[in-house]
Amino acid sequence: MILHTNNIKARTGHFPGYLPLIIGFLLLTGCKKLIDIQDPRTQVSATGVYSSDANAKAAIYGLYSEMYAARTWRLSATSVPGLTADEITTGLPQYNTYNVYFNNQIISNDQTVAGIWTDFYKSIYNANAIIEGVAGSTGMTDPVKKQFTGEAKFVRAINHFYLVNLFGPVPLILTTDVKQTVLAPRADSATIYNQIIADLTEAQTLLSADYSASGGQRTRVNKFAAAALLARVYLHTGNFAKAEEAANVVLGSSQYSLLTTANMNGINLKNNKEAIFQFDVTGDATLITKTSWMVQYFVPTGATPADFVLRPELVNSFEAGDLRLKNWTGTITYQGTLYYYLFKYQQGIYGTNAALNEYHTVLRLDEQYLVRAEARAKQGNLAGGLADLNIIRKRAGLADTTAATQGSLVNLIMHERQVELFCDNGLRWLDLKRTGTVDAVIGAIKPTYKPFQKLYPIPIGEMQKNPALTQNPGY
Repeated sequence: MILHTNNIKARTGHFPGYLPLIIGFLLLTGCKKLIDIQDPRTQVSATGVYSSDANAKAAIYGLYSEMYAARTWRLSATSVPGLTADEITTGLPQYNTYNVYFNNQIISNDQTVAGIWTDFYKSIYNANAIIEGVAGSTGMTDPVKKQFTGEAKFVRAINHFYLVNLFGPVPLILTTDVKQTVLAPRADSATIYNQIIADLTEAQTLLSADYSASGGQRTRVNKFAAAALLARVYLHTGNFAKAEEAANVVLGSSQYSLLTTANMNGINLKNNKEAIFQFDVTGDATLITKTSWMVQYFVPTGATPADFVLRPELVNSFEAGDLRLKNWTGTITYQGTLYYYLFKYQQGIYGTNAALNEYHTVLRLDEQYLVRAEARAKQGNLAGGLADLNIIRKRAGLADTTAATQGSLVNLIMHERQVELFCDNGLRWLDLKRTGTVDAVIGAIKPTYKPFQKLYPIPIGEMQKNPALTQNPGY
């Protein structure tokens, strides 16, 4: 299976040198029933960690490091939804272990899906630990306390966002108190979304407007990252006026701009002007593997395809002359068959000591144009929606398009999201679900698909540890 089993080629992890200290602190108090946290290698008292701004900085760095070191954010958040949607498949028999995802036949004891659940909840737990630690600190300055709290609330929000989208109603965890979390029931989706919105709204007020906290690197979130995620969340909740308002915040910032057509193949270069939030994948500079897991699993290194290739439904959805097909995909012919592969991540070859100039991008500016286009269209502002849509099309080398009705414009925007945001942290799968088109689209290309499979199963191991959890229908 993907990542969480041992039947595929091993990958080298990226752990910065400070991570053992951070793991010791962040995982100090239990919560074992919910997320099976391992015993820490080094333990540091919470009082010591939050005794000063300098000490607390290690905790916030650890929050991001743990998030990316977890297998889900490196790959599974893209690969599993990409397989269950209509984006990727496998081309070689040795990768048939992925067929349970490709065929939407995930079972409740699947290790990869259990790993996704665990990884998201570990990040939530770590975020809660920082929120609580900062709140109780008497040695930190107020500006740093606000910044760190905002960052932790963003992390808590984005992990809850993926959980509720992939699994449906899930436990809403807002504390590290094991007495409250050990038997936490599934909260309804509306309650979870309300908390996500509250966290992101507060984060906007707490976070800095620039990237000074991370030395100019776009690897820690600022107020615009919170606004960008909030805009996405409002689309999911159907609040289109608020989605447009949040997207306006990001699009109105001079810190961000779309890459030009000539430079669009650098979409994941570290700290590029289009990036809003990225994970630093470089980790330990002594590691042999000098590239992201996205390259390792998607880009071929020799004469055979990589683990994942693009589905023909995605490849065929590009219009003639679309430069995204030219710049963001590659081809390889193997045993007479032509395969297309994801080439948004282009630098470094697995197992070589190549320079790493790409980071794993979580939020980009192009999504915000498409969020605002859809929000405007849904509010009846067809001219405004078309203007945003055509900005994205122009960068891709395509002519302006027109739409006479709201429905036709929304369809054009959804198509543009498919070819612009493909293999970007599962957005295609989430789009199919939120628009109610998943059954028709996936049912038409996968005979074994059943409507209940739009939600992943609650891991059986979690249900055994927490009797308050119930299984999704059909599993």
